[in-house]
Order: sequence, then structure tokens, then C-alpha cells
Amino acid sequence: MGSRVLETSPATVSADERGEGRALQQVLILCHSDDTAGMRAMNNVCAGLDFSKIDFVVIDLQQVRAWPSLDAFSVVILSTSMLSKVSPERFDAIRTFVDAGGGLVAACRLWHAKLAALLGLPEVKPALHTSEGLVLRGELFPGLTTLQSDVPGWDFEHSRIPVRADSLPADCKVLAEDREGQPILWMRDVGAGRIVFWNTTSTDRRVLRGLVLHTVLGAMRTGVAAIGAFAIFQIDDFPPSLSNAVMEPVASEYAGADQTKFMFDIWHRDMLELKRRHDLRFTYYAVANYFDVDTAPDADMKAFPVQTGAEDFRERLARSLGIDAGDEVGFHGYNHEPLVDDHWPDLAVLRAKLLLARQIWLEHLPGGPPRSWVPANNWFQASHIAILAEVFPEIDIVCSLAVAGQYRLGEEREFGPEPWRHALLGLPRQTFGYVASDRVKLAMLSQVAAMGVWSHFVHPDDVYDVPPEGEESDYHRNAQKRFWRQRNESGLSGLFDELDAWLGEVRALFPWLEFVTTSEAAERYRRHIENVVEVRVARESVTIESDTGGNFFLRTRDEIDVVVSTGGHIRDRREVAGGMLHVLSCEPGRAEFRLVSGMSIERD
Repeated sequence: MGSRVLETSPATVSADERGEGRALQQVLILCHSDDTAGMRAMNNVCAGLDFSKIDFVVIDLQQVRAWPSLDAFSVVILSTSMLSKVSPERFDAIRTFVDAGGGLVAACRLWHAKLAALLGLPEVKPALHTSEGLVLRGELFPGLTTLQSDVPGWDFEHSRIPVRADSLPADCKVLAEDREGQPILWMRDVGAGRIVFWNTTSTDRRVLRGLVLHTVLGAMRTGVAAIGAFAIFQIDDFPPSLSNAVMEPVASEYAGADQTKFMFDIWHRDMLELKRRHDLRFTYYAVANYFDVDTAPDADMKAFPVQTGAEDFRERLARSLGIDAGDEVGFHGYNHEPLVDDHWPDLAVLRAKLLLARQIWLEHLPGGPPRSWVPANNWFQASHIAILAEVFPEIDIVCSLAVAGQYRLGEEREFGPEPWRHALLGLPRQTFGYVASDRVKLAMLSQVAAMGVWSHFVHPDDVYDVPPEGEESDYHRNAQKRFWRQRNESGLSGLFDELDAWLGEVRALFPWLEFVTTSEAAERYRRHIENVVEVRVARESVTIESDTGGNFFLRTRDEIDVVVSTGGHIRDRREVAGGMLHVLSCEPGRAEFRLVSGMSIERD
């Protein structure tokens, strides 16, 4: 599987060449290298297709004049508004392709006279409008309809064709709107095929990748995407720093409980209960020495905080309730200073203190050196991780942030090799915290939609991070001043109950999602990437061939049901906009599934 960028005239692929009457599932992407917005959207689409093992061909309209036969593809994706040099015959071919059952996805806002009627757009090219916000109206992917309001925090901006929902053809189903109620995404069945139109240039946003991928799958009669089917739950800063401070809001809920008692006894006990209740696996991330914060070039290596670091670490480990055998501990740093120049100006000092951290670790934690690392504050620089690699060569996994932060500080990372050090595998975290706000839920659902993966983290002290009295701020981890268990003065439930409900919802929506430790997640990711997958589709069947088996989304249109023939089973099945979403588990080799139209059948 993979991608091809065509620079010369491609050959036509006949049905016979596609093997046994089954067509290779592949996608044709039309872009224009001078269209900056379209190219950004295309890169986001391609990243989703690549992880999903969906073969795709890219044609740059700036360079290529000839196209392959469209009947070699399941979907055509238009990722450019620069269509003026496309011949009328090509647009006619697209219309014929859709009428015959193919899918057409406009991955960004575009208009052309030859496509306007097909896409549901005005016949005369209108002036573009700008708007903001995202309101999801359809169940493009399970769970999205629970987001009832404009999703805050992501600052979606749209350059769009000014159309109203009531001006669209009656057979268009609106799946998303802007804050003003104007359609941003719609789906339409035309002939035997389907079109999907993104009336925005925001499809370059990584947080929308899963939604964009499922518009591609949804445009197909049957669409298959390989998924990871695993989840990571990480706990940063555990065991935490010892502190006898008594602070709100915990003090009002647990009289006399200082931070040490709350985080080690109450918080950790309750988290272990959630772990058992929802069948989780934890990866804790430990700091070696919280109290030695001297990172200056002339740092005193014999200072009291340095000398007492090992004993403090031992006491913190002893104070915890223990680490379950199925869980693991990763590295969070010597102290909690980020590995960047502003915090570690002298690399020699960094090396010396990382050596102290290694010594502390090996003396007090069983199981050998750590394999994974969460950077303090999620920040790091290339020069500093080179020193980390010298001292901890066993660390081969780095976990920062996926859809937030600044790239120059090591954030906004993709799953895959760390760009600044390819020997490190990046498994960035998509979401954090205890409360499933619309903002974090959209990020979670999009990640599961794009990869069949969820990566999440919390801190033991999140409950303490509240805005100062009289102020409001979304930038605090407990911005609503919730208690841990009880309802607060505003009637809001505690963080424990919020997380319990969130995990329960995840379990209900995605029962096939398996929580694993970070090191196990790395192995599963590598197996997924190395797995060679080929998907072939026919009118009445789907065949998935793979080296190592695995899990897959199979999305079908409304009238199609799925029956296992051989080599796999159906793990889950949900109604989604325009059809059904199945989750399949396939054995190595060939798995075959029969497609049955127009009837309901008994499934395994």
C-alpha cells in the first residue's frame, strides 16, 4: 500500500488487471501545487489515508494533463479550487463516474460551473464569505451528535460559498454548520454514487482529520480503513512531589488533607478503582528530583537538594499504593524543567543531572531503565534530546502533544518517528484532563475516527489548578473549580465522576478499543505500520489481505449489510450518516466479507 504522485500520463487500469473481478481499493486526489489552501488540506487527507493503509494516487493539475481511467478508483477527491484548466470532458467523466456508483469528495471549498449542479452550489459563481465556528449536525462518526453546541476552543474559520441549508437541493444532508447556521459540510446521493462537499478551507486542521477521512470512506459504496484499536492512558507526575500544603478546592472536600494525603491516598486509590472498572492500563511518568531546580552553568552538584534527591524519590515510591504488574513507569525528567535552552542553558549540566536521574532510577525502580519519556511541559529541543539519548539510550518513545502547542518546542507532533531524532518513536497525546468538554471530545473522536487510537493523559494535581478568586480562565486544568468527588457550589459534578462518565462513554462507543501501556502501544503501532494490507472490493464482497491481520473500519452505505465469509469477525456495528460502520478483526492472510444489499441479516 502507499501513494503515487503522477507526473506523466498514467495508463488505464482494466477490470481484469485488478484481479478476479475485485477492484483494488484506491483513491484519486486532484490538487494544484499553486493552491496553498488546497495543498494543506490534501496533506491532511493523505496523512489519514496513509495510516489507514488506503492506496491513493495524487495528480497535480499544474503538471499533469492526462488522467487515469476513473473506474480504477473508489473515490475522487478534489483538493483545489483551481480548476480552470480542467477540460469539460473531465468534468463529464466525473459526473459519469458518480452516476455509476463512485464517490466524489470536495476536500476544500471550490466552485466550477461544470460541477455546481452536482455539488449543490449556485449556478453563478458567488463572492466568498467568511464565518466562524463548527456545529456538528450528523453522526458522521459515532459520538459526534453528543456535541450539541458550537465546538469552542479550536477557532474554526471558514472561507465558504454563501449557501443556505434551504437553498441546497432537497436530497442534501447537512452534517455541519458554522456558528450562523450556514452549511459547512453536506452529503448527497447522486445516481448510484455519492458526493460530499466541505464548504470550508479548515480541512487542513489536524483536529478534523478523522472527520475528513470518514467523509472519504462514506463517499465509497464500501470503504475499508486499517486501524490501531488501542488506547493509551498516561499519568504525568506520579509519584508526585511530597507537600504538606492544604489547598482548595480539596481542603473544603477533605478536611485537613494536605497534597500528599490527597494525591497518594485519595486520588490514587480512586484512579485504581477507575482502572479496574474500565479495564485500563496506566503508564506513570516519574520525575527523579522535584526540589533540585538549579540548571545554571555553575550548578552546585553537591547542594542539599541534589544530595537528598534519591531519598526523596524512594520515599515517594514507598508512599504510593504500588504500581500494578500490568502497568509501567516512564521518565518525566530529572526535575520538572523543560529540556529547552531557556530552562537548561548548559548541556553539560543537563548531562550531569540526567546521569543522576539514571542512577536514582536504577537503584529504586525495578524493571530496568525506562523506555518512554514525557517531556516536562511537553517541551524539548533537538540539542537537548541528543543528551537524553546519550544518558538513556533505552528510551525509544517520546510522548508530547498532538494537536496543541508549538512545533518549535516539540509539540504538534504526529505519530511516527520524531522529526528531530528519528530513533525516537513519537506517540503524542491528543487529549488531557477529566472533563469531556466539547473541545476535548471532538479531538478524541477525531483521533479514534482517523486511527482507531486514543492517547490521553492526566495529572494527580489537576484538581488544584483553579483560577484565582474572582477570575475565570479556560487555561487552568480545573477552570470550573470542581471538587474531586462532590458537586461544587455551582452544582457541577466532581472530576472523578466526570472521568468515570467519560470512560464509560468511550467503552460504550468503542468496546473494541484496548487500553495498553505506552511500550505496548509502540509495538502495536510498529506492527500496524509494517503490516502490508491490500483491500479489494466487488459488488458483493470485500477481501482484506494482510501480513499480520489486524483491525479495520468497514463503512457501507445504507442499503448494504455485511456477513463474514472467512478469516475474520465483526467486533462492532453502528449506524452513521449515510450508512453503517463496522469494526472488523481479521486474521493474517485473506479475510473475506460478503455484502448483502437491501435486507437485514443475522450477524455473528
